[in-house]
Amino acid sequence: MLNTRSLSKQDLYRLTYSKSVYAIFTRSNHTDVLTCVKEWWNNPKLKPSTHRTWGDYKQYEDGRKKAALCDLIYRDWKDGLTMYQVAQLDLTTMIHKRVRLVSRLWEIKGDVEQLELSLNGSMICHRIQERLNMYFKCHVFVMRNEEQKTDWIRIALFASADSDELPGSSETIYLVRYPDTPYVAALKANRSAIRQIVQQSVALVFGGTSVVERNTETNDVDKIAEIAKNYNSLGPINQLRENEFDTNPLDLQKQLKKRSASEEADDAYVTGRERRRRVVPLNRDVLRNRYSQTRATFGTKVVQGLEKLNIHITHSLKDMLEPSIAEAAAEDGSDLIKLQVKIKGRNVMEGLRQLSLRGIIEQPVPPWMIDMAAQGANTLYVTEDNVMKEVLGDDDDDDNDNDSNVDERRQQTPHTLS
Repeated sequence: MLNTRSLSKQDLYRLTYSKSVYAIFTRSNHTDVLTCVKEWWNNPKLKPSTHRTWGDYKQYEDGRKKAALCDLIYRDWKDGLTMYQVAQLDLTTMIHKRVRLVSRLWEIKGDVEQLELSLNGSMICHRIQERLNMYFKCHVFVMRNEEQKTDWIRIALFASADSDELPGSSETIYLVRYPDTPYVAALKANRSAIRQIVQQSVALVFGGTSVVERNTETNDVDKIAEIAKNYNSLGPINQLRENEFDTNPLDLQKQLKKRSASEEADDAYVTGRERRRRVVPLNRDVLRNRYSQTRATFGTKVVQGLEKLNIHITHSLKDMLEPSIAEAAAEDGSDLIKLQVKIKGRNVMEGLRQLSLRGIIEQPVPPWMIDMAAQGANTLYVTEDNVMKEVLGDDDDDDNDNDSNVDERRQQTPHTLS
């Protein structure tokens, strides 16, 4: 857990001993203090000017001598500790004390292809420091939690440019970043003005445009970390099985084509009951392709529109029948089936966009669905050639449709969209 990055000017900034510094030593246990002091002794830039050696500190491994250990540190580093030393001891203590309550969960928003979610701790530290220096004198420290596989970030904002006192708790921000996901947890609440600046800086650091605060089913940082490990296969953090869905029940070709047991076993790493309940990870390239195609079909945001959509589909079975049967069926028209789909909701098009994002509507979408999204008609007919014919007008009485009013609507002049 020790940090091996090179020390910056901000890291070596010297602090005087104040109540905030003493408070960190008070809540630290002797093991954490000794672990950090050992690293300081091995770093020439942090090692104190004293006649003592690291061996003089080993006698304080007994936890009952913590007070004497702290007094020795204050004497050896009589001019004060650096920001690096204080931040390291603070985060080491927080991780080992199992600080576990999340105040807010941030989601970094932006183009999924532009997000940089695999940055290492040194790069994160450098970028956040660079961004915040435009607004504050500050210090940023990042420590890896190997047990959780998370990055803990400590941001201290000084009250003034010449202050040599450690910023208090209200000016210190603690974040937990979940690698390879757009989620960052804030461990404590901060003033709105400071929080907004930090959020914007964090978003830009990871290639995003903004930060959205999310509600979670748990505020335990360990549980969120466990869910985040499976982010790529489980979907958003508060919906574990969002990407697990049934196949399209209207896809008759898949229903009629029975696969052999050997074919099913080829693409499954488990079988039987275990296979049915197993969450299968999704390929990241598949997700990116799904997002881009959904964006091209439905746009990035669907404004309030249709609350009701009535789709009449004529579907040909010729591709699923034997050639001889298909030819005979085509002569009397029995190779065609007619379906009617009614969709109701507060915003039908937004609902279809969400189904596309989750993969329930398979990509690429048929041409008539692209035309439907562009036209916004509330009643339409889809021919066996996948061509859409729309019928404009109010359709409030579609629940009581019969053959007569369907024929009446068909007598209106339809037009084919290309």
